[in-house]
Parts: sequence; C-alpha cells; structure tokens
Amino acid sequence: MHGIPAPAPAQFGSPAMAALALAHEQAAYWQQLLAAFAAAIEAEGFTFGTDAGEKVALPHDTRALAGAAIVKARSRHISPQRSEGDLEDFLLQAARDGYAGCWADWCQRGAEAAGWYVIRREVNPPADRGSTE
Repeated sequence: MHGIPAPAPAQFGSPAMAALALAHEQAAYWQQLLAAFAAAIEAEGFTFGTDAGEKVALPHDTRALAGAAIVKARSRHISPQRSEGDLEDFLLQAARDGYAGCWADWCQRGAEAAGWYVIRREVNPPADRGSTE
C-alpha cells in the first residue's frame, strides 16, 4: 500500500456511498461541461479571470454558441451512441426553445460561484515594461 490508507468503504447502497458516487460522477460531468463552455467563449474572444470588476456580459451570439457547445458535450456524455443526425436535431431544438442558452447561463453562474468571471481576452497584451529591446 502506498501513501495514506484508504478509509473503510461506505456500506454499499448507503446514503454515504450514494453521496460519494454522486460527487465523483458529477465532478467529471461538470468538468466536461465547463471545458466546452470555456472553449466556446475563448473562440469568441473571451476568457475567465478572477477579478469580478472585469466581468462582462456575453453577447447573445456568444451565449448561443457556448450553450450549443455545452448541450453537445452534455449529450455526448449522457447519450454517447446518439447519431449525428439526432444530435443535430436536438441542438436545433435546444437553440429554439432556450435550453442551450440556459446551459450557458448555468455554467457561467457556476463559474462565478467558484470565483471565475467571463472577461474580454486581451488581444495585444502590454509589452514587458522591463524589456530593453
């Protein structure tokens, strides 16, 4: 045995075991959703920062793109065998009925609860003031 000994396992099927299983699987699930959200907004010139004062609202088009990316990631996680055609139909419906936009909002609020805010990405970062070029 290496490192710290593992605690005794919770009784199979108990509330304690269910809570551990939930935490494990939800963490993996939400990591996928947040990664899809981040990739989508970064492709549109946004990123995340920890200064709440720099927080910006996502434009409608960016919110829609991010929502579609999140819904696609979610669908791939929950229904990995869904056909491309069915997925496209699902994404169109999610855009029409507001489901995709809600996922963008939920991921953004979740990020904010963890101290990460959507900000504009610097296109041309300032030159290093210590540089002697």
